[in-house]
Amino acid sequence: MTKDVRGTWSFTQSNGPVVKMAIDRQFNNGSIDGNTATYDHPGGPISQDSGPIASSKVTDTQIIFRVNWSSGTHGQYTGTFDVDGNLTGIGHAVNNPASQATWVAHQTFTKQM
Repeated sequence: MTKDVRGTWSFTQSNGPVVKMAIDRQFNNGSIDGNTATYDHPGGPISQDSGPIASSKVTDTQIIFRVNWSSGTHGQYTGTFDVDGNLTGIGHAVNNPASQATWVAHQTFTKQM
């Protein structure tokens, strides 16, 4: 069984931005669909952005997804669920993998029924 990541949830990156996820559907193969992400970083170089989730995979222990931000950048995110369903991860710009930030989700996740 995979973790259930459907619904609206957010995470904070170590470099300041808060990313809000809106996951409409999650399939048995672990992919998620009908999704958007929004980015809010007041005072940052890009204060707001949004984009679709282009590719994804969710398991019981991990989530991997890419966001194609409307600003033209592409963010790759990898997270790990601990035994209590807490989610933490690391993200980077696809065109600049050295530009990394850790992130922490603001909720816990349970197994998909």
